Amino acid sequence: MMNQEHFTVADLSIDQVVAKLEEFGLVVIPNYLGADDVEKLFKEFYEFTETEDTPYKKNTPYSEGVATRVKRLEMDTERFKKTDEVFGSQFMREITDKYWSKEAGLNEEIFVVKDVLGSKHVASDLHFDVKPTLKYFIYLNDTTAENGAFSCVPGSHKVTHKLRQKHQRKLSYKNRELTRELPVSEEDVIPIEGRAGTLIIFSTEVFHKAGNITKGERYVMRGHSRTVEQDRMGDTTGPFEHLKRKLKSFLR
Repeated sequence: MMNQEHFTVADLSIDQVVAKLEEFGLVVIPNYLGADDVEKLFKEFYEFTETEDTPYKKNTPYSEGVATRVKRLEMDTERFKKTDEVFGSQFMREITDKYWSKEAGLNEEIFVVKDVLGSKHVASDLHFDVKPTLKYFIYLNDTTAENGAFSCVPGSHKVTHKLRQKHQRKLSYKNRELTRELPVSEEDVIPIEGRAGTLIIFSTEVFHKAGNITKGERYVMRGHSRTVEQDRMGDTTGPFEHLKRKLKSFLR
């Protein structure tokens, strides 16, 4: 019977972390951030979510709770020093490039999310992402199944490979339901619990979902890392739209 210990590591060995990612599709690093770093990140969490939108951050529609999308490469790094330090670290850079076997964009987008009782969104369903992404997911408060622990099916990234071969170009945001048609049951899903400061690194090829909150609330920040080729996947707006958006972002 698989449990969380199988994909938990106690140190920051790049080789060990990548090996766990390749085997299970995720790795858990308890106590990745100490209490002082969590406190500093929490202060910036509120700066992101409780101030007006800017060119580099924007609140997104959410049923209950709060979600803000942040463009890390464009944000005010003096104002958000800890966010830049954590999500732009050399540790995350080395893991990302080694896992994807090529240079990739490191946490170019960060989601800052507060989930509460009644939070419901597209990630609430078990799925894999249209665009393969390596995500760095940090709990800012102690998190259990009760207050919405991230949940997934370890090892399912190997099944996703077969599903991509089956659906091929049909996979897109317009056909998102294809990423929900999965050969598993809820009994296969494991909640990933952790104290504040826990880091979960996972490939979105793993079947995963946001936890269902029955009590309390959950505070998380997660960075999205992918290659240029992966960033184009699922784009149904035309072959050059992705490059236009990149150029627009670069020139801003």
